[in-house]
Amino acid sequence: MTEVAPGVLRIDLPLPFAPAQVNVYLVKLAEGWMLVDTGMDSDRSAALLDAALAEAGATGSLRWIVITHCHPDHQALAGVLSERYGARVAMHREEVRALDQILHWETRLQWQEEALRDAGVEPRMIRRVNASFAIVQRTFRPVPVAWVLSGGETFDGAAGPLTVEWTGGHAPGHILLRGPGFVLAGDAILGNGVQPSVTWYPEADPLRDYVAALDRMRDARLPAFCGHGETVPDVPVWAELARKRIFAKEDQMAALLENSPLPLREVAEQVWPERLAPFDYRFAILEARAYAERLQRTGRIRRDSQNRYSISR
Repeated sequence: MTEVAPGVLRIDLPLPFAPAQVNVYLVKLAEGWMLVDTGMDSDRSAALLDAALAEAGATGSLRWIVITHCHPDHQALAGVLSERYGARVAMHREEVRALDQILHWETRLQWQEEALRDAGVEPRMIRRVNASFAIVQRTFRPVPVAWVLSGGETFDGAAGPLTVEWTGGHAPGHILLRGPGFVLAGDAILGNGVQPSVTWYPEADPLRDYVAALDRMRDARLPAFCGHGETVPDVPVWAELARKRIFAKEDQMAALLENSPLPLREVAEQVWPERLAPFDYRFAILEARAYAERLQRTGRIRRDSQNRYSISR
């Protein structure tokens, strides 16, 4: 456990996949403590959290567990810890809905399969993607949410207010907490040199939402305590680099469509070649869909009746 700011303790927890570690944060409140994210549901992570809470003197005063987003490396121990320590759980309303879809995954499977088919993915690969997701789906856990967030709420931190800001992008209801002199960023900002993935989902424009969130970060001349990797010392500098990476991906996608129409599958495989294994493949397709819809909305590309994309002329 490391103190990264007065009253803010980082706890490093192991993961069974890359990246090998997730950072969760114990934050001193005006009365008691708050835990931001929880790690995976494993005996090792639970033991490390129990030890950290004991060392901080927080075992009898854990008031809140705030989940930045519902991915299992961030939320899977929330129910266990809530019951054990009597803490209430807060999570964004879109993550409440997304988690319900994942736990009852027939709904999510339906729209995910449709997105893969629209992209031109072969049935055999769709089956492999679904099988890999079924394995991961077992690592999600129900979360007993006491406070459904929408953005703008505040927690009474020991050093000042902690304000909830919705970022979207990486997950539909992803949030960060802006505190007095720091940002608790979840996966909206990463300190391991990786750009957060942006996942398309129905009835949303996640890339637009995330770019808007990056724009709002321009005034936050603060360090970010991230869900993965080290502290990012200057949020606006990181946010501007992230914007440039997004615009470069857009240009790369548009360039691939200069000569002939392509299905989204071919675009995704060229822009995200590191994501061709079944589990990662769906992220490549869904991120490509998010970029394609942004490019359509801005008039740079179009989609024909055969779900092929081309440059708008």
